Parts: sequence; structure tokens; C-alpha cells
Amino acid sequence: MSIIVDGKGIAQELAHAMQERVRISVPTLAVLSVAPNFATQKYLAIKERYANDIGVHMVRTELADTATTEDVLAAIEGAKSHDGIVLQLPFPAHIDTARALAALPAHLDVDVIGAEASEQYARGGASLLPPVVGAIAEIAERHHVPFQDAKVCVIGKGRLVGAPAALWATRQGGIVTTLGKDDNLSDAVHDADIVILGAGSPGLLTPLMVRSGVTIFDAGTSEDGGRLAGDADPACEGVAALFTPVPGGIGPIAVAKLFQNLLDLAAQSR
Repeated sequence: MSIIVDGKGIAQELAHAMQERVRISVPTLAVLSVAPNFATQKYLAIKERYANDIGVHMVRTELADTATTEDVLAAIEGAKSHDGIVLQLPFPAHIDTARALAALPAHLDVDVIGAEASEQYARGGASLLPPVVGAIAEIAERHHVPFQDAKVCVIGKGRLVGAPAALWATRQGGIVTTLGKDDNLSDAVHDADIVILGAGSPGLLTPLMVRSGVTIFDAGTSEDGGRLAGDADPACEGVAALFTPVPGGIGPIAVAKLFQNLLDLAAQSR
């Protein structure tokens, strides 16, 4: 029988521990978005609810699609008085996302996504994990998923999921193959002990592509017919030893890890 990860339940457990820390000192989190899409709006709402649950003060700044890169940079500068900053990607194509990420200081970067924090993470010198990686690590620890010498297939090469997850899995001793959604997936996926999805392509992974007993970490959320969908066909649950559904799997835990990062950064600054 497959283990279906209850991300909401795990996130709630983590919230209880954080509530005790917040009672001692209440941090503030600035969240900046530009013309957020459907999936982004969903995640913004989840973050806001979680902040309210644990007692964190969250300040949202939502810029219109007419905003310029300079407007984004000014908003980042104005948010530096807070304990943490989230740049809620993706930004519209006319925004220079690289410049925005370069302007995000590591000591405020709860997503570990900015240029400075990403470089520290790549060197192995970061004290924090990117939230999605933190969620995968939390699930792996709770359910005793071994990465050492495991064949790990990471689908997606983005800065939020694929790139940091592949690096983390390699550091855990995994034999990692990283592919894009348009690559030939058949051999690497079928041989994999663990599949990590972050391509943002609904239903990309089907049950016939994987072997029985595979572990599937699905962090590839996108919109499909007005709902959030993962990269894995839900029917993959039937062949996997462990499966993270979308919604309700990795997403809620990643939000919890983001707030853990916020509390850690606030404690370090004090």
C-alpha cells in the first residue's frame, strides 16, 4: 500500500512548534508579487493563512503588470526593514528577474533564491534549505526514504525546485539525473528509485513510466482547468511506495519551511 503524504498535517505539526517561538518575538515577512497568476495567488493565500496561524506579521505588496524593474527594485529596498522578504515568482517577462534576485540580501532571503543566498547554498555554506528542498528532506526523514546510492531522477531544472533539489539529493549520496520536461524521460524515469518533479507540466509522469515501489516527490504545481495540478498523474499513487499529492503534499510543508527560515533568520539578526 502506498504512503500518501499528508502535507497539511505535517505543516500543522510544524506550526505548533513555531507558535512557541513567535510568542517570544514576532517577526515580519514582506511578500512582493507582480501581477500574480492563478497558481501564485493560491500560494500567496496559503502563506497568508499560515502567517496568521502562527502569529507572524505578513506584509503583502502586489505590483500591477505595468510595474517596471525599477519599481520592483524600489519595493525590495523598502522591504529591507522586515525580518524576511519573499519575491513571489514568476514575474512578468518584462521584469528583469535576475536584477531583482541580485538585490535580495541573503540575511532576508527566506526562499534561498536570491543571487547571494543561492551562491552560498551552491557552495555548501548556507545555513538554510530552500523551502521545497526542506519539505522533501522533512518527508524523507519522517518516512525513512534513503537517498544514499539511490537512483534519483529530477525532472525540471528551475531555481525553485529542480536545481536546488538535484544539488541536495547529490549531497545526500544519491545518483542524480536531471532532465527537462521535453527530454527523453523514459529510461531514467523507469530506472529511478526516487523521482522529484518540478517541471510545472500537469500529468507529465504517468504510472506506466515508473517502476512499482518508486518514491515520487511532486512539487510541480501549475493550473489545469482552474485547479492546481501536479506533474504526476494522480494514478501514480497506485504504483508508488510513497507519493506526495497536489495539492496537499509538498506545498503546505514548503510553506512551513519558509516560515521556519524566517524565524531562523530573525533569530540570527538578533
